[in-house]
Amino acid sequence: MSRILILFRLIVGGVFIFAAVTKIPQAGALARSMEQFHLVPQPLVLPFSYFLPWLEFFCGVALIVGVWIPAAALWANILLIVFTSAIAANLVRGIETDCGCFGETKIAGGSWGTLIKNLILLPMGFIIMGKYWGPRWR
Repeated sequence: MSRILILFRLIVGGVFIFAAVTKIPQAGALARSMEQFHLVPQPLVLPFSYFLPWLEFFCGVALIVGVWIPAAALWANILLIVFTSAIAANLVRGIETDCGCFGETKIAGGSWGTLIKNLILLPMGFIIMGKYWGPRWR
């Protein structure tokens, strides 16, 4: 199980680092994408578009390096749940938007590709989190 856990940490952490690195230099593009989802009040969109990539980056680094894993896994899962819910809600309403997940690159295959990617990453994130938080909940 420990090898699988390390693999999941590397995958989730790597995706978060890659997403962050593509977004950090493009905060304006991320802000435009975030406006489409209406998850953040308008005055906070721009500050949040600068903060979010750094949160993703530090979560990814922590997961890969193996420090603060419980907190990094918790934040990674929170972000994945919010992102997945927002994309799914838009798809249900028939709105296919650019999520800005990887900056202006179209690597995830649009909304459906991003939804599928997130639905693959979420169980990995839950397994990582369960390893470190699970015994405390029992």
